[in-house]
Amino acid sequence: TAERELEVALDEKGRVSKLFERQLAARKEYDFANLAYQQARRVVQGYQREAARIGPRRARLAASKRAYEADAAQAQLNVERCTIRAPFAGRIESLLVDVGSHVAPGSIVLSLVDSSRVEIPIQLPSSVYARVSPGSPCTVSIQSQSGLRWHGEVGRVAPSVDERTRTFSAYVVVDNNNQPSPLIPGMFVRARVEGPSHPHALLVPRRACRNGRVFVVNDGVAHARSVVTRRFIDDRALVEGELQDGDRVILSHLDRLTDGMPVRFDASPVAASSYEAPVSPAAALRETSP
Repeated sequence: TAERELEVALDEKGRVSKLFERQLAARKEYDFANLAYQQARRVVQGYQREAARIGPRRARLAASKRAYEADAAQAQLNVERCTIRAPFAGRIESLLVDVGSHVAPGSIVLSLVDSSRVEIPIQLPSSVYARVSPGSPCTVSIQSQSGLRWHGEVGRVAPSVDERTRTFSAYVVVDNNNQPSPLIPGMFVRARVEGPSHPHALLVPRRACRNGRVFVVNDGVAHARSVVTRRFIDDRALVEGELQDGDRVILSHLDRLTDGMPVRFDASPVAASSYEAPVSPAAALRETSP
C-alpha cells in the first residue's frame, strides 16, 4: 500500500511540475505535491528498514527459544537429580551423608558394592602365558576353609609381562549367583587356573622329536610319524599327530634314519614317567641302531 501511494504521489508531483513550468499551477500546489511525494517515500523507506530487520530478529528469537528450552531441560534434570538412583543393583557398604544434609553435585554420598560378580586379580608366571586365555576355568579356595570352593573363569589377561617379577596379571571372574555360598569381596583366596586339555596327546622322550617327526619301529623297519609338539615337561614332550599309543619310539641315531630303513634294536623298553595331564605315554626304546 505504501509503495502504491508512493507511485501515486510521484505521478501527481510530475503532473503538477509540468503545469507549474507552463505557469498553469501555483507554487503552493507544486510544493504540496512535492511534500506528499517526500512523505510517501519516507514511509516506504521506513517499512523497508523494518523488513530488513525481520531476519536478524527472527534469528535472535530462535536463539532465545533454544536457550529457554535448554534452561527448561536443565531445570527438569535438576529435579530428577533430587532423587539419587544407583547405577547398578548392590548393597550399601558405607553411607557418607545424613538425612537433611545439603550436598553439591558431584559429592560422594555412599559406597555401593555389587557382590553378584567378583573379580580377582592374580599373578601367574610368564612360563604359562600361552596356556592361559579368557575363558580358562579356575577354582578359588580359602586356606582357612578348605571345604569351600568357588568356580569361575579368567575374564581377561594382561597384554604384557612384568620384567621385574617375570609374572603377568590375570583377572578371574566368579559369578556368585551360581555358587553354593557367595564369595565375599576383599577376602584373600588361592586360585588354581586350569590350562588347556589335550586328551589325544602322548608323552614321549624329548630327544625323540626331530624336525616335527618321531620315528617308530614296526617289524624291524623305521617309520616316520608327523607330530606337533604342544609343550615340554622336563625331558618329555607332549605331542599330537600320527603317533599312536603303544608305538615303539626310536631314541638314537635319529640323524641317520630315513623312512623305511631296516633297524635292529634292544627290546628292553624304558618305563614312561607318570604325569597328571590326561595323556597316554608312548613306549620308548632304550637303544636302536640302524
